[in-house]
Amino acid sequence: MWAECLVGFVFHACDRAKNTVALNGLSVGMDGTMSVWQGNQFLGIEWHFWKVLGWTGNLIFFSRLFVQWVATERRKQVVIPTSFWWLSLIGSMLLLAYGIWQRDSVFIFAYAFTWIPYIRSLVIHYRNKASQKDCPGCRTTATREILFCQRCGSKLPTPSEPPFVAPAHARSAFA
Repeated sequence: MWAECLVGFVFHACDRAKNTVALNGLSVGMDGTMSVWQGNQFLGIEWHFWKVLGWTGNLIFFSRLFVQWVATERRKQVVIPTSFWWLSLIGSMLLLAYGIWQRDSVFIFAYAFTWIPYIRSLVIHYRNKASQKDCPGCRTTATREILFCQRCGSKLPTPSEPPFVAPAHARSAFA
């Protein structure tokens, strides 16, 4: 009756009760309609929370390529934006969680230590950003040591230092 199934060689399953044939995850009915969902399977892949988490991690980790590419094209020089490091960190943590759930030692070891350079790069970036000041005239950023803007020549504001407050035991000696 279903000689077209070729005994599972091309088709994965033949369901005579539903009059459907599954071809590499696509369900084709006798009336010619196709369905990509069958129960909890999409394109022949069983989906559950951990599978979605793993694929989300994969997509996030992969998207960092496009973020870096776009940033580099805009500046016409190699640039690694902060979002690259955040996407790397989040994606690798999701993939590590998926690897732990799978109990796959290769997966676990591949992502167990990648967070170290990602976090270090973020720390370096935020420390560097905190040590800069903005020019009120042209909004160019400069390091704290520079007194005049390199772009427009305006005097840069000096960082305000907290007022000196003598300790309590030293104040009584001067009174």
